[in-house]
Amino acid sequence: MREAFWVLLTLARLVRGRAPIKGAVSNLQRFSNARDSIGARRDYQLMRPLTVITGIVLGSSVSITVSLAAVLFIVLVLGDAHPRLDSEFGALINSLLIFSAMTVISGLSFYSLLIRHRWRGVAQILMWLGLAATGTYYWP
Repeated sequence: MREAFWVLLTLARLVRGRAPIKGAVSNLQRFSNARDSIGARRDYQLMRPLTVITGIVLGSSVSITVSLAAVLFIVLVLGDAHPRLDSEFGALINSLLIFSAMTVISGLSFYSLLIRHRWRGVAQILMWLGLAATGTYYWP
């Protein structure tokens, strides 16, 4: 725990342009050369830009899917009292299915990028095609 503190402090000082604290560099080096319980070297690397963008697409898809599911719940509860909501039910189901599929695809793509799986390129292509298809579906 103490070493993690020194690593964070050293990184913060490097980002701000200050010289690192004496001894902190060795802690940083020990942290980067850490090994797990079976002795294999762990790679501590920063998240790549494509992974960040994929995470943003995933977060957006999840939030839209959850919001549409909440609207669906409200429509199902209030459907009998407000008959005009019946005309919107089909479009709501279509949107929920589209964004549920986008959530699954972008989630798989994000996971494949994190673990550097060999099918991450295919998952990225599917995610960008899905995003383009979703955009063309909703474009006026």
